[in-house]
Amino acid sequence: MYYVGKQVDLMHSVDWDVMFIIDACRFDYFKKYYKEIFHNKGELKKAISPAT
Repeated sequence: MYYVGKQVDLMHSVDWDVMFIIDACRFDYFKKYYKEIFHNKGELKKAISPAT
């Protein structure tokens, strides 16, 4: 599990081509369709924010 602090560091340390930030999306629903939508490209990580 990732926490927001680690995510902020990751966002600034990688040269992104594309990055999606989905707010108020249930991870379990998104995970269910992730592979179908993105064709197994990239890496899906769940992050917890202080507001969660």
